[in-house]
Amino acid sequence: MGGKMSCQREIVRRVKLWFAVLTLSLLLTSCAYEQKNIPSSPEPTAAKEEAPKAVRLDDLKVEEQNTAFQVVLTGSQPLAYVAFQLSTPPEIIVDLPATELNIPLDPVLLNNSTIKEIKKAAVEGDGQKFARITIELQKPGNYRVRQEGIILLIDIDKAGEKGDQAAQEKAAVKAETKATEIKNLLINQQKEGLQVVIQANGEIEKYSTFTLSNPNRLVIDVNDVAYIPAEKSIKVESPFIRRIRVGKDEQKVRFVVEFTDIVPPFQVTKSMEQLILSVGKISSEKAVEEKTAEIKPEAKPEEPSPEEKAEEPVKGMEKKAGEEKPAAQYTGQNIALDFKDADIKNVLRLIADACNYNIITSDNVKGKVTIKLKDVPCDQVMDIILDTNSLGKIMMGNVLRIDTNAAIKEIEQARYEARSASLQMEDLVTEIIDINFAKAKDMKKILEDEKHLFSDRGSAVADERTNKLIVQDVEKRVEWIKARIQLLDQPTRQVLIEARIVQANPTYTKELGVRWGGTYSTKAGEKQITATGTAGDKNVINLPAPVGLGSGGGINFGLITDSLSLDVALSALEKDEKLKIISNPKILGLDNKECVIKQGVQLPYLKLSEQGVTSTEFKDAVLEIKATPHIASSGNVIIHLEVKKDQKSAQTGAGGEPGIDTRQAITDLLVEDGKTVVIGGIYEETVTHTINGVPYFMKLPLIGRFFRNVSDKLEKTELLIFLTVTVVRNKPLA
Repeated sequence: MGGKMSCQREIVRRVKLWFAVLTLSLLLTSCAYEQKNIPSSPEPTAAKEEAPKAVRLDDLKVEEQNTAFQVVLTGSQPLAYVAFQLSTPPEIIVDLPATELNIPLDPVLLNNSTIKEIKKAAVEGDGQKFARITIELQKPGNYRVRQEGIILLIDIDKAGEKGDQAAQEKAAVKAETKATEIKNLLINQQKEGLQVVIQANGEIEKYSTFTLSNPNRLVIDVNDVAYIPAEKSIKVESPFIRRIRVGKDEQKVRFVVEFTDIVPPFQVTKSMEQLILSVGKISSEKAVEEKTAEIKPEAKPEEPSPEEKAEEPVKGMEKKAGEEKPAAQYTGQNIALDFKDADIKNVLRLIADACNYNIITSDNVKGKVTIKLKDVPCDQVMDIILDTNSLGKIMMGNVLRIDTNAAIKEIEQARYEARSASLQMEDLVTEIIDINFAKAKDMKKILEDEKHLFSDRGSAVADERTNKLIVQDVEKRVEWIKARIQLLDQPTRQVLIEARIVQANPTYTKELGVRWGGTYSTKAGEKQITATGTAGDKNVINLPAPVGLGSGGGINFGLITDSLSLDVALSALEKDEKLKIISNPKILGLDNKECVIKQGVQLPYLKLSEQGVTSTEFKDAVLEIKATPHIASSGNVIIHLEVKKDQKSAQTGAGGEPGIDTRQAITDLLVEDGKTVVIGGIYEETVTHTINGVPYFMKLPLIGRFFRNVSDKLEKTELLIFLTVTVVRNKPLA
C-alpha cells in the first residue's frame, strides 16, 4: 500500500515537471518570435502619435495706458490671429483660428472714450472652428497688434489724442465739402466711347451701382443729395446708351442708364465733386477738360419702374493694366487688415462679411495670405488678394463665386459655347425694316461692320427701290438690329450758314491849280514885237485843277492895256468819295455735306488756239460761298469755308478785255452756335502826292505857286467777312 502511494507521487511529480518544461519552452519560443520581428532601429513614425492639444484662450483683460487702451489676450500656446478693422460700424475684429474659448462669453462693457464693449464668440465656418473677439469702438481709430509669447496685445489709441485729433479735423473739413445737391448732368461723346458726368456741389460720399436686365440697364444711386436740373429723361445719341432717366426721393437720387442692347464695358469712378460713368473705350483725361454735349430732354419724363428700385449688390469692376489710378471705383466700407500666414479661405470669408457678400469658394482655392492694409475699401482688398493669388470671381445675383483664373475661364468658355449652340438651334425670323433718312445700302454696310450684331446664320439685304432692309436672324439678334437701326436712322441735322461781305472804298482828293497868260505887243522902230503864251489859249502856265460842273471852283483876274493883255485863273478842288458794298449770301446745308451758293456774271474773252482759230471762253466773276459744316457733340460747329467775291475791274487787257478783281478767303474754324465771328479782312491805303510845274520857277518862294499844280489823293480799300452759323433744331417726329 505504501509502495503504491509512493509510485503515484512519483508520477505526479514527473507530470508537473514536464508541464513546467513545456510552459517554459512555449515562453522562450514566443519571445524569440517577437524579438525577430522588432526592427533594430525603430522609426519615430512607428510610435503612436499623441493627439495635438487644442489652443485655448484662457484670459482677456483691458489695461489703460497713457495714450492707449491695451487689450491683453492670453492663450495656452502662442495664438495665431487675423485682425481687421471696419469703419461702419467702427470695430476691430480679431479671429483666432483653431482656438477654443476658455473664458466666459459675456461681453465686457467698458463705455469709455474709446471702447464701447468687447464681444467674444465661438464661430464655425468651412468646417473650421475659431474664436472671434469683436472690439466695438466709439469712433474709428488707430490700433496695433503684437505678440509676446503666449500673449497677444492689441493697442488702441485713445480718442482725442494727437492722431485722433488730426482725423477729426480731416473729417470736419470733409463734412464742409460734402455734396448736398446734383447741379448738372453732362454727356461727353468720345471717339470710341462715352462719358456721363454727374456734377455735385461738393464731394459725393455715398453711392451704389447695380445692373438690371430685360432690358439691360445700369442703376446709379447717389445718397443724401437733391436733384436740381429740370430734365428727368435725357435722350442720348450714342451706340451704347439710349437714354438716361432720373428719379428722386427723400434719401437718394437714382439715375437709370438704358443701354441700347447688350451691356457694354463700363466703369464708374468718383473724382471729388464728380461721379463719372465711362462706357466703351475711354481715355484717361478728366471729364472736366472735355467738351460736353447739350442735354436734350424728352417730352414726357418717366420715373423709375418698381423693378429698378429692387436692391442688388454692387457690381465689381476690374482694374485696367497700365493705369496709375484704379479703373474701378470701390464702394465698400474701409477696413484695416493685419494677417500673417492666414488661410486664404478664412480671409476671403471675413472680407465677404465686411462687404455683405454671399461667397462660395472652390476646392481649388488654397494657400496662405500675409497682408497688412489700413483704410482700404473691402471690395478693393478682395480684388488685391484675388489678383495676388491668381484667382478670379463671378458675381451671380448676390452670390460671389471664387475660383482659379483657369477654372473661371473654362466656365466662361462653356457659357459661350452653350450660347452659341443655343443660337444654332434657334429658329430664324425675317423682318422688313423701313429706312427713313439713310440709304438702305449704307445702313446695311454699317450693321455688317458691327460683327457682334449678326449671328453666324444672320444676313441682311438692302432693297434700293423701296429703301427697305430685309434682315434674317434669330429673334433676339433681330431685336438688337432693330434697336440699332432706330438709333442710327435719324434725320441729319442742318446748319444755316450766313456770310456778310462788307467792301468799302473811300477816296479823298485835294488839288490846287493855276492858269495865267495873255499877249504883249510893242514897236521897235518900224517893227512890231508880240509875245504870247504857248500853253494853250495863249496861256503861259496852264496847270488848272480839274474843276467843272459839280466839282471844284475858281476865280479869274484880267488886266488889259494898250500893249498888255493878262489873264489869271485860280482853281481848287476837294473831293471826298465813300463807297460801301454789302453782300449777304445765305445757304442751308446738312451736317458733314458740302453746300455751295454763287451769283454773278461770266465775262467773255477771246482765245486763240494753236491752230490759229479764235474762240470765246467765259470766266466767272461771281460771289460764291462753299462750306462743309460738322456739328460737334458740344453743339458748336466746325466748318470748312471758302468765300469768294470777284467783280469786273476797271483795268483792261491788251485787247480791251476787262480784268477781274478777286477777293477770296479759305479757312477752317470752330463757331459757337448762333454766334457771329469775323473770319478775315483786308485793309489797303494809298496816298498820292503829285506836283506839276515849270522847272526852277515852281520852286521860287512866294511866286512859285503861280508856276505849279499840287494834287493830294488818299485811297482806302477795306474788306471784312462776317460769318454766322446756326444749327437748325428739328421738330420731334410724330
